[in-house]
Amino acid sequence: MRICYLTHDLRHNTGIGVFSRYSIEAIQKLRPAWHLGVVVEEATGHPLERAIIKMDRAGIAKNLFRLRELFKQYDIIHALDALPYGLAAAVGAWGLRKKLFMTGVGSGSIVPLFRFPDSFLARFVYGRAHQFTAISNYTARRINEKLPRLSITVINPGVDLELFTPRPGDRIFEDRLKDKKPYVFSDGALKPRKGFEVSIPAFALVAKKFPALNYVIMHNKVERGFEQVKKLKNLVRDLGLENRVFFIENASDDFRRVLYRNAELFVLMSQETPTDMEGFGLVFVQAAACGLPVVGSRGSAVEDAMRDGHNGFLVEPTDYQAVAEAIIKILSDDDLKKRLATESLRFAEFMSWERSAEQYIASYERVGK
Repeated sequence: MRICYLTHDLRHNTGIGVFSRYSIEAIQKLRPAWHLGVVVEEATGHPLERAIIKMDRAGIAKNLFRLRELFKQYDIIHALDALPYGLAAAVGAWGLRKKLFMTGVGSGSIVPLFRFPDSFLARFVYGRAHQFTAISNYTARRINEKLPRLSITVINPGVDLELFTPRPGDRIFEDRLKDKKPYVFSDGALKPRKGFEVSIPAFALVAKKFPALNYVIMHNKVERGFEQVKKLKNLVRDLGLENRVFFIENASDDFRRVLYRNAELFVLMSQETPTDMEGFGLVFVQAAACGLPVVGSRGSAVEDAMRDGHNGFLVEPTDYQAVAEAIIKILSDDDLKKRLATESLRFAEFMSWERSAEQYIASYERVGK
């Protein structure tokens, strides 16, 4: 079987990159005879990359002939998000009699359905798909609010346990954390949907209960002039937390692993904004792989990425006092913390990329015949 994927990138440190990269690699591992290729907007040098094409509307129009010639080499075209990748797939494969798969990942599959005039374009794209999947029940549910008859199969992403296994060189990075331990931990871009404007005030309450505790926030490199950074740092200053909240930018994979493994617990209060929302919450599964209790937002995609009451707690997304109470509850009870940690490891073992890949393969083999 020959499958062409369309996605933004295959990076190891972005949500869409991790999902795309590890999903496709797991499929290739289970079906080594299959011919897989990926069209991306940003190149990483990954061996599966076949073309680098800007897939906004102007880019699709400019590269339409190139896309069509590429698609002729494949049996299935699989877009990883409805817009713009589903649009590129639907237009590029028009008349070629290819099977179109689409996966609802997050904002690109939900927001256009609720926004005029993009809703017409989104409905056209959805109508072209032979098979539609979503990475969380939340994503599927939001799509079905506008398209109740659309059949959606939910296939959750996974986690690579090996990436979070301790290594001999970790001691170097652990030494860099001596002045920050103990700490609660977040991993997410400094964007409104990550909820730091909730978790930072929550930590201010927790800090009163645990005077030695710090809060470490890891994030990718921030472009100069991004106002959200200034806003968050002003919030930290106003709360008197300059020496207790630490922002760590663009950490290496090794340092990232150590940051996770040395934390007391993981917290991220995902928010839904008019233009952005969490599609799943991979970082929660990564935290689980490190045996961390987790605290997340109720009513969000995070509900698929953790088990409320088993390996952590879900609370209302904007209730910073409830967030603080959940953190304090975990850190005040060693037996509870150990039980949640054990359940996190058990959950992470279940959430493998192989399990996810097997579900995609079953769909390909069923529809691609």
